[in-house]
Amino acid sequence: MITNNPYQDIIKKDGTIIEGNRECNLRYKAIQPILARYDKFAPIKVLDFGANYGYFSLQILKDFPIADITMVDYEPILKEVYKEHKQFNLHLIHKFMELEDIEELAKNNKYDVVLALSVLHHFKEYKKVIDLFLEMGTIVIFEIGYPDEKPISNQWRVKPIHDYLMTKNPIQVNNWLQHDRPIYYVNSEEYNLKGTVKNGCGIASQKTFVEIEPQILNRFGQKLYPGTLNITLDNPVTFLNEEKLAQHYNIFPLFLFGLPLWNIRPDIRSYPTPHMELISPFSLRQFFNLKNNDTINMGINRAYLNNTTI
Repeated sequence: MITNNPYQDIIKKDGTIIEGNRECNLRYKAIQPILARYDKFAPIKVLDFGANYGYFSLQILKDFPIADITMVDYEPILKEVYKEHKQFNLHLIHKFMELEDIEELAKNNKYDVVLALSVLHHFKEYKKVIDLFLEMGTIVIFEIGYPDEKPISNQWRVKPIHDYLMTKNPIQVNNWLQHDRPIYYVNSEEYNLKGTVKNGCGIASQKTFVEIEPQILNRFGQKLYPGTLNITLDNPVTFLNEEKLAQHYNIFPLFLFGLPLWNIRPDIRSYPTPHMELISPFSLRQFFNLKNNDTINMGINRAYLNNTTI
């Protein structure tokens, strides 16, 4: 398996990696928080469209050994990669798929996760392709260019693709990492809330943790990190359907850069608030290398939001 100019990293059967031109490790690191909502041994179904040399499929298979993964690409080396790593839950569609092929695939297949990394610019009918991916996948992960990116080919499509994807309420997940292109995910059940990291406002005091930690441990089987991440939202919202966590606090789940965690709030629901207090089993500032005034993106199930305030 030899190539003089690999685009993506190539993973050998023995685990060694032939490095490609595009950085792959950080891109997968951006995707991992999204995948963290699934159990390691969950039989999740994944479509890796434009799999290239199969790097992301093989990394997911390593982290989720019984995941059912389908790789799609016409790259000749991918066929060799597939033969080398072949197992019952790894599949290959070895062809360039036209719009009609994608439509046929969408008729009979649903996926928990669809990867569409740097592939949309290959399609003149990119709007239809985006819509078909969203039809097939519960969570669809897109990597696209920024509007001002100047690619070698299909230059005219970069801004229109970006603008159309923005109408789908995408949530960016890699702005905490060094990157050349943004990675977003879209989940129709989630709404993207944007905010800024701020200093703590004292809600989650030591007394708070004494009160809520046993509830978290009992409900989720996890101990809390003794501190929270404080967020000021770009626009105040009213939260709905919160669960009672303890005598004075409510809780609901959300996703920070795709990572599952929780928000705690004093038991006050009747008015819009610009503040959120995020809790997790570990330090979110350290995990995402966050500092004050950094911009963050959160996915929140629409059931927890008052539609009149978003």
